[in-house]
Amino acid sequence: MCLRWLGWGSHHDVRSNSGVSVAAFYASIHQIVDGIIAHPELQFEFPTSEPAQRHAAKAFERLSNSCTIKGCVGAVDGWLCPIRVPPKKEVSRVRSFFSGHYQRYGVNVQACCYHLSRFTAVTCSSPGGTGDAVAFLKWRLSAIVKDLPKGLYIVGDNVYTNTNQLLTPFPRPRIISSAHDS
Repeated sequence: MCLRWLGWGSHHDVRSNSGVSVAAFYASIHQIVDGIIAHPELQFEFPTSEPAQRHAAKAFERLSNSCTIKGCVGAVDGWLCPIRVPPKKEVSRVRSFFSGHYQRYGVNVQACCYHLSRFTAVTCSSPGGTGDAVAFLKWRLSAIVKDLPKGLYIVGDNVYTNTNQLLTPFPRPRIISSAHDS
């Protein structure tokens, strides 16, 4: 029941097909998700030690064409998670949750993954009106990234501020052939 619901199933369909009440459905979802969260092997873990960071970089290098991506520890991106308009009694600045770009209310979710596209870190601490670059700087991961050893970095799209530790693409990349594409 939980897997079907987590895979974007309608809670109405899942609940009615399973023959459980609304209360029982949500109780089972909370119980399973709490169990997943409590399991130590399922915790997100961005590499914080230099050996772990170098190991992550080697894994990215092995996946790239001709081993051209050297030093990449992870990839970061942002996503607007749509929400209902938050009540004024719950938040002091309702407008801060409105994204002018997407024309909807939401929460800015920042996520980082490693070479197998599995999450290593996630945060949803910024309102939807916050740009990805600012949301990243507010995230504790940005301090870890700032202190990456020389030659190690993460990659992000061009909404982030380019630094030696967070690389972003050049505007309008010109890829001549597949050999030039990492």
